[in-house]
Amino acid sequence: MYLITRISQTMKRLYVNILAFTALLCSCSPAEGLLPQEPQAEQPVALELSMSTAELTKALVKDTKLPDGSSVGITIKDDYGVYTGELFTNVKYTANQESGNQVWSSESPILLSSEMGTLFAFYPFSEAFDQISSIPLRATSVTQVDCMYGVPVTVNKDKRNATIVMKHALAAVKISYVRGTYTGAGKVTKVSFGGDCIGTAAYLDATDGSIFNITGKGGTVAPAMTAKTLTFSIQESEIIVIPSGATTGKVVITIDGTDYTLEFGDIILRQGEITQFHLTVNSGELSLSDITVSEWTYGETQNTAIKVSDKVTLTGDLEDIAVYNSVSDGVVTITAVPKTPARCKEVEPVTLTGTATLTQSSDIETGIRTITLSDIKSAVTVNFTGTYTYDLVAKWEVTAGTATQMLYRYFYDSDIAKITRMREGDTDIQPTLTKTFSTAGVYTYKYSFTDHVIPYDLFDNCPALIDVKVSNEVTEIKGYAFSKTSITHFELPETVQIFGSGVLYDCTKLKSVDIPDSLTEIYDSMFRGCESLQTIRIPDGVTRFGDFAFDGCSSLASIIIPAGVTYIGNYCFSDCSNLRHIVSFPLITPSLGGNYRYNFLGVAPYGVLAVPVEAKTNSNYSYWVASNLNLGAYGWTLVYMD
Repeated sequence: MYLITRISQTMKRLYVNILAFTALLCSCSPAEGLLPQEPQAEQPVALELSMSTAELTKALVKDTKLPDGSSVGITIKDDYGVYTGELFTNVKYTANQESGNQVWSSESPILLSSEMGTLFAFYPFSEAFDQISSIPLRATSVTQVDCMYGVPVTVNKDKRNATIVMKHALAAVKISYVRGTYTGAGKVTKVSFGGDCIGTAAYLDATDGSIFNITGKGGTVAPAMTAKTLTFSIQESEIIVIPSGATTGKVVITIDGTDYTLEFGDIILRQGEITQFHLTVNSGELSLSDITVSEWTYGETQNTAIKVSDKVTLTGDLEDIAVYNSVSDGVVTITAVPKTPARCKEVEPVTLTGTATLTQSSDIETGIRTITLSDIKSAVTVNFTGTYTYDLVAKWEVTAGTATQMLYRYFYDSDIAKITRMREGDTDIQPTLTKTFSTAGVYTYKYSFTDHVIPYDLFDNCPALIDVKVSNEVTEIKGYAFSKTSITHFELPETVQIFGSGVLYDCTKLKSVDIPDSLTEIYDSMFRGCESLQTIRIPDGVTRFGDFAFDGCSSLASIIIPAGVTYIGNYCFSDCSNLRHIVSFPLITPSLGGNYRYNFLGVAPYGVLAVPVEAKTNSNYSYWVASNLNLGAYGWTLVYMD
């Protein structure tokens, strides 16, 4: 909600109500000193609009108030459609700075009499909008305007200090996208939204905010954008739309010249709400990880109170939290969403003041907390304590009665000090070496560590561990932290700079890995024994492949060696029994550990080694395929790429 600030204006118009007087009694005469009285004039006053800080909003206009230089159209009416006998329709008021304050003024300000009138407002101002009840709206790829209308307020000269609260007339979608297993260049050139759930044109009745005569249903809105590169960090596009009331829609993202589409059948877009789509771009397809709806009402300070219903108030640290609420059969459901999404980030548990039944749960994938209030007996306050980012989130799949190692295979008292927080779901618990589960299922545990470093041997030899997510606050992962576990996919944020030896050693179910561009080395035994590994992208900045790095990766069929690699360690690709294709970009052949004999021991026969044609004169690749040495022992062929 945007609030129009106070204006101070001198009067430029004077309206005089002349009092009617009857003639003097015929028996009175001037000689008796009885003279006609002067008529009395009512003194009009200028309309003043004052700022209220009770509620503030954010929207696609990125501030807590309209920008300086903005203009709104103000209309005032009485019950007959006029005010003091005149039409005050779409009077232009403009925001400017005066003595450090935003002041709204008009060349022809509205002057108030004792008569009551109702104020209406619309943003942005246009001279063409002469009917406050039928303002044309457009929401196309070119026309992206955050239109707002004012909550009606009554005024007169005794109530001239009015507050106009602006509400959003349109809806918006925020499309968040991130690279998953997609291996292409990832050039994003267009993000669009369409379907029957939106229109491209309509009319707004700014007296009550209703939209009518919606046209262009089923169209697509694709605002112009600067091309972006798909990364493992979340990127966002925001699109303003006209909600049509229908429920089907689609998101289309153009990546590397190809349109990728996700269609939905149960979307409900509403005025004044942002519907957010979280998309992950995988190889050849998009996958939807979540849809959330958040109002354009955010907490600006830790003490901001947001009214949810007559009996429910939200308070506390809401600075990084957006909220969406619904009420059904006396049950209030509040969805709290981190405004700045991050890996392993979530809304902290809330507490309740007052009498009601509180239930809550958190989705660690999105950080969204769902809060339910039922059996409300009195006015209640939901107290927020902000958001929290964990260093690591781990999922365990166990059978009933099993005792599972929860921290370290080799457990020392000194290691306990490295754990600053540990949670089982939403409950803080003390670090323990083992945990006995009474019920089978998948359990989520969350950890924070000293200096954001994941320690040595953290989950070594814990086969019940099926999934881990590493926070973007982590800078280093020590050796063998996840070795001999059952994780199937491993993804690292760009913040990780150091990666210890054997971190994923003998993870026999691991199928794919996303290595961040921040790493410059494939460390010793990094993927040793990962017999199911099929997909891996080696960053261009890598310069060294360590000893035994891919030893035993029997499902790996191909590998790309970046141009900057200078060393390939001993037994690096040994026992890669399905490895049939190597593309090596260094123009100077990387040196091989182990005297050229054991780096490719046990690869598939009759494979192909492809190298740049420029490497013919400055390399020693031919020695790799020499008879009885390395690849030559398996009948590999050397080819040159143009």
